[in-house]
Amino acid sequence: MNRLFLAAAMLAAILTATIPFGYALSPATAQEQPEHEVTVTASDEAGEEIPGMWVSIRLADGEYFGSGYTPLVFPGTPGETYIIKTEDYDGVRFQGWEDGSTNSTRTVTLATDTNSTALDASYDLGESMRGTTPITYEDGGPSLTVEAAMGNQTLNIWTVIDRQSSTESEATYTVYAGNYQNHTFASWDDGDTNRTRTLTISENTTITAEYVEAEHTIVIPFGAFDPANPPYEPAELSVEKGDTVVVHNVDVAPHSVTSGTGPEDATAANAFETGLMFEGDYAHIETADLDAVEYDYYCFVHPFMTGKLTVTE
Repeated sequence: MNRLFLAAAMLAAILTATIPFGYALSPATAQEQPEHEVTVTASDEAGEEIPGMWVSIRLADGEYFGSGYTPLVFPGTPGETYIIKTEDYDGVRFQGWEDGSTNSTRTVTLATDTNSTALDASYDLGESMRGTTPITYEDGGPSLTVEAAMGNQTLNIWTVIDRQSSTESEATYTVYAGNYQNHTFASWDDGDTNRTRTLTISENTTITAEYVEAEHTIVIPFGAFDPANPPYEPAELSVEKGDTVVVHNVDVAPHSVTSGTGPEDATAANAFETGLMFEGDYAHIETADLDAVEYDYYCFVHPFMTGKLTVTE
């Protein structure tokens, strides 16, 4: 049941999870015809593919190379070394790689006698359920239903329910409410403002995540791929700590909003990273865990595109 929900929901939520073969993530490593194709996939304990797990890539010297969701394909160079890092996502936890290693950060040197490398990260799905609201977790004990709304409008929002424990009379769940396009989470209908919350129930219960229109948006405008045009609108944005920033790419070219001064910055993407965004895509930058300072950011596809995000107390 969990695998079906996971696959169906993630496939529906991720419109483009694969970076096309031949498309360079970083101009520093651009090649017209890459000599070595690297594929990173994710699978569960039964070997079934899990789409949508986050992967980030750096070069051996720490230079940021790119990131995206599995299945992720990127052009590599034979003999080059890449540092590949996977991330847990709510109840889905990394277990190991196909070679038996169990460190989520893996260093890979590409062979020179072949033109492709396949890497697979294995995950434990736990007791979680994923899908778009309304969604109900029902498994013998009290059931939990999660709905989403903005005013009187019912929303279909990506949500995760992770069952912690359950008996016939009581169940404990951890619930995560995601953002969607220009809709940002405001609170639950009982006033709780934590997007991720744990609750214990003794009867069938319905909770509603309440959303508002985004107050802060960074738009990647049409034509941003041309150095003569504005890269981001606004190029500088100030928000309060805890605000959510929506990023919307309306350009025909893929872009990112990546913290740092450029791909040579060893701290690139440490503060925030949208991943590769195609035309029409949305991403969200959460500032609750960021320090109240000024952040430079850039596009890892077009490093000449830069901006600033200031977080204040």
